[in-house]
Amino acid sequence: MNNEFCQTSNVYRSYCNYNNRCCNNGCTYNNQQNTCCPRPQPQCCPQTTVRVGSTVTGDPNTNAIVTNSGTDTNVVLDFVIPRGVNGAPGVQGPAGIQGPQGPAGPAGANGTAATITVGTTTTGEPGTDATVTNVGTPSNAVLNFVIPRGEDGIQGPIGPQGPQGPAGVDGTDGEDGAAATITIGTTTTGAPGTDATVTNVGTDTAAILNFVIPAGEPGEQGPAGVQGPIGPQGPAGADGTDGEDGAAATITIGTTTTGAPGTDATVTNVGTDTAAILNFVIPAGEPGTITPGAAVTPLEATATLDDVITTVNALITSLTNAGFLA
Repeated sequence: MNNEFCQTSNVYRSYCNYNNRCCNNGCTYNNQQNTCCPRPQPQCCPQTTVRVGSTVTGDPNTNAIVTNSGTDTNVVLDFVIPRGVNGAPGVQGPAGIQGPQGPAGPAGANGTAATITVGTTTTGEPGTDATVTNVGTPSNAVLNFVIPRGEDGIQGPIGPQGPQGPAGVDGTDGEDGAAATITIGTTTTGAPGTDATVTNVGTDTAAILNFVIPAGEPGEQGPAGVQGPIGPQGPAGADGTDGEDGAAATITIGTTTTGAPGTDATVTNVGTDTAAILNFVIPAGEPGTITPGAAVTPLEATATLDDVITTVNALITSLTNAGFLA
């Protein structure tokens, strides 16, 4: 309220701003009660009002709470009343009449298109469960797959041994020197999945090579192949003249690596012509049919380094034709 002289009299009066009510001299206007009150009551004859504010339902078995969120003369009571404990269910009443269908709501806005991306694909152990995991979000999925490997099949039987092939043509004379010899020792079939090995159980100048060649993974047994005809034997080459004695050549077995199925076997000299170091790459066998081939004949002869490489490559060819290598 603002105090000023009322427009209709010379006595000091008070009035309320929103309706310009004037009170008689000696009184003041109570804006809250909309009435004139005798002065000089300091609170302008206040009257207490009480009204209900909010009503909140509390949890069962909690205490009821009443809070005054107003003032002492304008009380606003906020209630928190706990919910009662659920009673036993009553008898089900009859079904009511179905109400009319409400109107269809407005169509929603188009959402953002979801995306699906393939993440990683991992091979699991045989017999485990396949899994798909989303490492992205529901709207931008990144799927990681784990797919178990299949169980190995049973190993098929070894095919029959083919006839021995004809002797090869003699090679040209090498450099003078004491000739090294290579003898094929044992040939052992290793377990599928193991590494192929070549071991010299002789000396550097009289090598005896023992082979361990892993069998291919078992596959379905195929029919036996048709035996091929024996080729004609070529004419023997003329003997070369003997050279002067020289320093003895040496042969050392370097590395032996198992190659991928279906690749070519190789023998590489990483040394010199007189101090050979032979690195072998022997491919593992592939699962499938076994085709018989020519028999492997132990070779023992004096030869140069080129003859050694030729002999080993011929051995690998024989093993491949016999079905030990792919």
